[in-house]
Parts: sequence; structure tokens; C-alpha cells
Amino acid sequence: ILFFFLKKIFQISYSFPLLTGVGILECLSQMKISISKENLMEPTCEWVKITLENFIEFFTGKNIEFICQPKFNALNCFLHPELHEESIGFIVKHRFFQDLIFSSGYKEFSLR
Repeated sequence: ILFFFLKKIFQISYSFPLLTGVGILECLSQMKISISKENLMEPTCEWVKITLENFIEFFTGKNIEFICQPKFNALNCFLHPELHEESIGFIVKHRFFQDLIFSSGYKEFSLR
């Protein structure tokens, strides 16, 4: 019985409202994320990257540069640490955003 109960608890489904373009612009404006209607309708890779970083900062309350700064002693583990400075930041950002998306109930997130 306990197994069945726990299984039911972890199968919670979320219901999110479908927002119009105006609703999305309003919501992002309240989050202090600047966006134009053109970016919303035809987003560029750079705009998506900046917006995802803004989401991470908004929901964690931490500066993105602080989050992505590699630990000095961790870089010493690499043979050529200068090659990994950017990739570590990317992986950390991806992990934060994946955790954020997963916690909202969406299980199939990828940056492809």
C-alpha cells in the first residue's frame, strides 16, 4: 500500500494556462526580463540564451557570472584548464535550467 501511495504522490500532473503573446510579454515584464514582440515571434539563439540566463537569475536569486564561475581547485583537475572555462559555465547553466524545468513538471528538456 505504501508503494502505491508513494507512486501516486510522484505522478502529480501540472496544469499550466496557455498564454497568448501579450500574456507572455506581460509575465516576462513582471519578471524584469526585457523582450520585444519580434523576439517572441522569431527568437534568435542569442536571445534564447540571454533569456534562459535571466530565468536562472530570477528563480535562483544569484548572478549568472557567479553561478558559472569555475572553482579554482576544480580547474586544476584538467590537463589544460583554459580549454574548459567556457564549457564548465555552459554545463552549469544547462544543469540549473534543466532542474528548473524538471521541477515545473516538464521532463523532456534539452538545449538542442
